[in-house]
Amino acid sequence: MHTHVANPVRVTAVRILEVTDITNRAPGCAQSHPDVLLRLEDGRNFTADMTMTSRHVPVPGDYLVTQEDGYVYLNPKDVFERKYSRAPGPATDDGIEAEIVAKGKIAPRVTPADIEANIAGEHYFTADQPFRLPHLMEIAGGVPNERQLSLLTFCVLVLRNGFTVTGESACASPENFDAEIGRKIARQNAVAKIWPLMGYALKQQLAQA
Repeated sequence: MHTHVANPVRVTAVRILEVTDITNRAPGCAQSHPDVLLRLEDGRNFTADMTMTSRHVPVPGDYLVTQEDGYVYLNPKDVFERKYSRAPGPATDDGIEAEIVAKGKIAPRVTPADIEANIAGEHYFTADQPFRLPHLMEIAGGVPNERQLSLLTFCVLVLRNGFTVTGESACASPENFDAEIGRKIARQNAVAKIWPLMGYALKQQLAQA
């Protein structure tokens, strides 16, 4: 006999704001559980068919839950909020800096403000844009793989001394592409490359002091 423990379950969930019954009531189409259209808190609509509502017929305030393996189900509000708690979000540069200060670790260090102050300029483009230059379009015969290249976003940060760092953001599903989000992620990845550069420069200064 062996003792077993369940792995922690991580899910994403969105609250249901409105439930509309869309069951086909035509003669000969009787079914034991309804099909429903859900209006979700994140602005999406989701159709839950009778296979989902056979476990639970949702009402506003309940949750649409997605497991890490992609399984989607409906959960009553009281059950969900009793079973799950909000997972901690990813640590941010500003959040870590606030924790450093709160713990009194105020020796020389690189801060998020130092990073931002060292950025003299920033530029964004998607991978399809260079091919739109006339001479490249002539060579390539148009924009190759236009749709795929348009999903790859680049950020170029120019530092105060003229050095440049780059960051990228790729989107697997075209339906999920959002230019603003792509630029934010690309910039975040570019900023991540500045930290070791400025950390090395600070260490060099401290070593020579």
